[in-house]
Amino acid sequence: MKKILLSAVSVMACMSMSAAVPQLQDQFTGSIAVKQDAPNYSNPSTYDTDGNLIMTGAFDDTFGSLGAIGTSAYIIKYDKTNKEAWRVGLTGAATITSITTDDLDNIYVAGTLADEVEFGTTSGSAIVKDGLKLSGSYTSGQYASFIAKYDKSGAVKAVETFVPSPLKIDSPLEYWPASYSLYFEINKIKVSGNRIYASAVYTGETIKDEAVFKGNYINLFDFGYDESAAGGVFSMTTDLTGCQNDVIFRCAYEESMYMQEAVATVNFDINKDGIYAGFSGGGKFNITVGGATTSVDMPENDNEGYFELGYVFVSPNAGQEPVVLRTKTKTNKFDYLGVDEMQISGSKLYAVGAYMGASEGPTYMPQPVLPAAGEGKYPSEASRVFVATIDLGSFSLAATDVNDVTAGTTDGKENNTRTVSAGVVDGVLYLNNIVEDFGGNAIVGNNSFWFDGTAFSAAPVAATGIAVGSVNGNGVVALPSSNATALDYKTFTFVQTGIENIGADFDENAPVEYFNLQGIRVANPENGLYIRRQGNKVEKVIVK
Repeated sequence: MKKILLSAVSVMACMSMSAAVPQLQDQFTGSIAVKQDAPNYSNPSTYDTDGNLIMTGAFDDTFGSLGAIGTSAYIIKYDKTNKEAWRVGLTGAATITSITTDDLDNIYVAGTLADEVEFGTTSGSAIVKDGLKLSGSYTSGQYASFIAKYDKSGAVKAVETFVPSPLKIDSPLEYWPASYSLYFEINKIKVSGNRIYASAVYTGETIKDEAVFKGNYINLFDFGYDESAAGGVFSMTTDLTGCQNDVIFRCAYEESMYMQEAVATVNFDINKDGIYAGFSGGGKFNITVGGATTSVDMPENDNEGYFELGYVFVSPNAGQEPVVLRTKTKTNKFDYLGVDEMQISGSKLYAVGAYMGASEGPTYMPQPVLPAAGEGKYPSEASRVFVATIDLGSFSLAATDVNDVTAGTTDGKENNTRTVSAGVVDGVLYLNNIVEDFGGNAIVGNNSFWFDGTAFSAAPVAATGIAVGSVNGNGVVALPSSNATALDYKTFTFVQTGIENIGADFDENAPVEYFNLQGIRVANPENGLYIRRQGNKVEKVIVK
């Protein structure tokens, strides 16, 4: 009998696969003393290609030998034996929102800054950058963004900032934007090839190299003006030069005599085909991808006073229409409306977000399972987390799953929940959520879940970040959790259930190719297709 080994691409195209929840085994536990005014609910973390763990956080007193100026940020690196390699501080009003590495183990961090921030270094000179100034003074909040590059030894190599300016408006009345209405906020970065990609929401106007980031504004009968946010995905070289726009989400109107809506959040992920991006918001939008522009309209309100908000996901492949999900609520607030993460896993795109309200029909978010204190056919305005699964082949919505685990109540009202970080562990999506009181005035807790493609289940640690990597050929996952006095973290090794040594024979004279695809599970092998595990390698064999 002749046996032929297939390539990874062809095998994955013809197999029916499903994922199984990873079986976690304790590896390391650690705690870092750090003082903050309040608990921190976001600690972006990652592994490099060599299995070193890099974590980030915030401090406002001292952090080892580092002294804070305002609320500062830090980066700390651990080697594969859980020993600290180095730490650096970003001293000034700075917050790190995302972290990634490249194939050379350079480290990139993105975040926001308000005043003068010194980007610390383990060697050479620190780099100092300014935040947003209006009328010669720094603004009181963190309304500009940065991307910083460090080498694997902790030496800072480059820092680029994105600082907005007021829009140039031709009006008979003066236009004075408030400090909080001008902002440029980067929420995610990722390296692909020799470029680093980032998603951001912004108002005003920011110019960086070839890229022009321009928001909109609302014209209230020439009496007053307000900023209206746009958003998108942009990229730079890994040396942080040559910035260019890649995907733009922008309101369709330069001016409006009524209250137009805006972009609330933006996110993305990348594979060999390009950038898959998404946003949440309301109103009429022009979406520009690859030089082509399409429009999506979500009406401001209907005759019953319900606002239509939604989520739009776009493909880099020409001719594929956007995937649009809609929801109706009694408020036009964007506080708990979001595309919080997008993660590609094989032939699937997971889009994670939060939504309020619901409606009937295939293009609307599903009704929550739990009873909600709403009026009419729409539930209450409390938010819930959803995962929209998009099939990349057809670029169509395959499923929308809602996490209806109750977040409890405060003052008789349901709490809201949002995802602050997510990652894919061998095809299984991990979600870290924060829970806020109904008014958004206080964080009342956090939860963490696995999503295996069909259902949510509780995770072993309520974390504030996730990092997934490999150490000595074994999968590892780190789950940091932060409070006002420490950053605690646990790391685990994991094995994927569902891969078995089937024991199929193959021709010794046939060419043998190996693919390290630890984590693939074949649900229903058919037509002579076998998957066999050999140590840390997996053979894919089809028998003809």
